[in-house]
Amino acid sequence: MDSQIFSPTPNLENLSSNQFNKIKRGLFKCLTNLKILDLSWNKITEIEDCSFDNLNCLEKINLHSNSLEKITNQTFKGLSNLEELDLRRNQISSIDSKAFIYLTNLKQIKFNENKIKNLDKDNFMGISQSTEINS
Repeated sequence: MDSQIFSPTPNLENLSSNQFNKIKRGLFKCLTNLKILDLSWNKITEIEDCSFDNLNCLEKINLHSNSLEKITNQTFKGLSNLEELDLRRNQISSIDSKAFIYLTNLKQIKFNENKIKNLDKDNFMGISQSTEINS
């Protein structure tokens, strides 16, 4: 998908219930003032590293009910103002060490109903101890 596809709609926030299967780096580069992004109920299996890099104002991202399998330590790079992350109902079985290190303002993360078997403290390095984690 072309990175200019969203340029005529700078306030776009609801992209739920579409047929997206991969989020490519640069796809959202024209949406720099976006505060909420709803990508739920798609068929996303992969998010390229640094795909959200230009979304400095983003406070909430909803990725529930997709088919994500892995979260890398670069998936959420650039989202330092993100407060809420919803990863429920995916196929996530792997979360890299320091996967959430860029999410320094995160208040809530939801990732129940996934295939995660093991989590350790390195997965959550960088996020506040007051962050609510629903797993």
